[in-house]
Amino acid sequence: MTSVKLNARASLACGAALAVIIALPACSDATGTTPVRTEKTPVAVKTVELKAVESAVVVRKSATLRSRVDTILVAESAGVIIARPVPAGGRIADGAVIARLPDAAESARVKAARAGLAGLVDEGVTLSQRESAEAAVEEALEMLRRRTIRTTASGIIDRYDVERGDHVVPGSPIGRLVDPTRLWCIATVLERDILRVKLGGKAELTVPAWPGETFTGKVIRLGQAALTGSGQFEVEVDIDADSRLRPGFVGTIELPVKDTVRIMAVPRDAAFQRHGTWRVFVVTGATNDHRVEERTVTIRRVPNRPDLVDVLRGAKPGEHVVVRGRLGLVNGDAVILPTDTPRSKDG
Repeated sequence: MTSVKLNARASLACGAALAVIIALPACSDATGTTPVRTEKTPVAVKTVELKAVESAVVVRKSATLRSRVDTILVAESAGVIIARPVPAGGRIADGAVIARLPDAAESARVKAARAGLAGLVDEGVTLSQRESAEAAVEEALEMLRRRTIRTTASGIIDRYDVERGDHVVPGSPIGRLVDPTRLWCIATVLERDILRVKLGGKAELTVPAWPGETFTGKVIRLGQAALTGSGQFEVEVDIDADSRLRPGFVGTIELPVKDTVRIMAVPRDAAFQRHGTWRVFVVTGATNDHRVEERTVTIRRVPNRPDLVDVLRGAKPGEHVVVRGRLGLVNGDAVILPTDTPRSKDG
């Protein structure tokens, strides 16, 4: 058996080192006093109690926005474009002139037809002759009208397909007229859903072009027969006018149905993100000794209520969640509720 002997000097050194190690936890600061952890002043907050309430259920579908006014204006006569008074992108009224063709020949024909009608005298003129003369005037006026291309509704000239000097024939496209303030869309739903969708109910629309924004609309028609070969039914929705929306946007439409579901809703501002997860502050403790506990929660949007979120997991009915005064709070902080009894100066 091998043994190790320490001399006296080595033993003293080891003992001194051990004494230093043992004494380290009791070290003081430069003033010779041990620091004392100070308690933060309690923060006044407002809370809301988590309660299960009834909320409408929605059917979520993709849809493409369309305009009630979306048409290609065409020429009704042959000739060269001599004028195009409205620039592309300009809003115009119903019946506004967007292009003209030369009309000297047509104007002369109208003048001659009217003169022929006026030259008829009552005596010796048959009814057939008068009707023929009147028809000639109407025909000449119609040919003159076709030399001017007008809008068929109010809206915006999205584009022109012709320039001044271009030759057109009847049916040649002149330009596209749209009205982005009169938008609508069609969503298709399954048989099990068509009878649940509310006619006249409020629908909500989201589009990738405006992330985080919600637009509204109204269900105006429910399909009475399934689309051929698909087993799906149409739901038509009028979208409320909004200058941020455009025909052709593809979005997600939420259709209201007659069912309801129980949710635990809290104001949207009560939830915040930290480290990629949603959190809330739940108040714990007894009266006049409240503290906050930071909880990780799972939430989702509440249909038709952008100011609320539904807490799916992480909190229970009856608990109180901080909705105001949460900025700067950390887990375990003391808080004061409006119902707390004011403390005296003596504590």
